[in-house]
Amino acid sequence: VKNWEHAIKFFLDSPLKKQNIVVVTGSNALFLKHGAERMPGRDVNVLLDLPLNFREFLLKFGTQELRSALSSLKLNYGELSAANVSSACRELISFSPEIEKAFRTYVKTGGFLKAICEYRETGVIKPSTYEIYVNWILGDLNKISKSESTFRSVMQAIVRNYGNPTSYLSIAKEMEIPSHVTVTDYLCDIQDLLLANSLCAGDVAKQIPLARKEKKYYFLDPFLYSAFSGYLNGVYKDYSEENMEKVVEGIVCEALARLNRKNLDHSSFLWFFKHKKETDFAVKNGRETTGVEVKWSDKCTASDFANFLSFTSSFFLTPKII
Repeated sequence: VKNWEHAIKFFLDSPLKKQNIVVVTGSNALFLKHGAERMPGRDVNVLLDLPLNFREFLLKFGTQELRSALSSLKLNYGELSAANVSSACRELISFSPEIEKAFRTYVKTGGFLKAICEYRETGVIKPSTYEIYVNWILGDLNKISKSESTFRSVMQAIVRNYGNPTSYLSIAKEMEIPSHVTVTDYLCDIQDLLLANSLCAGDVAKQIPLARKEKKYYFLDPFLYSAFSGYLNGVYKDYSEENMEKVVEGIVCEALARLNRKNLDHSSFLWFFKHKKETDFAVKNGRETTGVEVKWSDKCTASDFANFLSFTSSFFLTPKII
């Protein structure tokens, strides 16, 4: 509904709002976000209905014992310390086989319930299921008068450079898009449609994002990596195994973003860091900065986290004990 916010603004400025709450919902996050932004100073609260993250996935589909253990172990943004995380890990160590099996499923299905139920029932996700979600997004793009061909080019750049730093200008050159301004516009829409996280480089010493530097992009959900890889390749299937390490990085990125994200923005506290070598994530928490390195490989060693001394505390996430 075009200009829906005018009706809500009228409601909020009238006696009708007394002792009443109005709920506005829709499938297009961009419409809701932009409409809410046009009502400054009014009591408007935006809630994002996102796919399940891995913790929520376990709370829905784990055993009763695991669900009970997780329910008592939620870590909040201000509690991201080595001591708290180590304590939680010790509490969950007996559930490692179940968690590992569930994670390998989650990498394929993400947090979309249709994909989860299909995979749990049949062991595969139908090509039509991937296509449903892609067509949903293409429909939203059409509503905001965006070009599918330009969107396709920008998406191709995201998948090609997945989890690696890139710039607006390099995407424009690589995909032969006339202007980097167009790239910027489409990347903003992709983020507003809840498709991808944009990750700035960060200055750990100053604790600020470096907005003009190259950025990294990850889909909010691992299912979307396969869905849009299928859209670009013309064959819908599970693509997670082809780029597992970067897909896992994306899962970690979204988990960290949800610790303190305000609406769609996490740039005030979550970045990547580069000093000679790159560290996947840097999380600002007060005056401290936590480094998080992800290596989905059985061959990794402690030397793969070269910048760990640059942070107040550090976490090295691997599938093996090193």
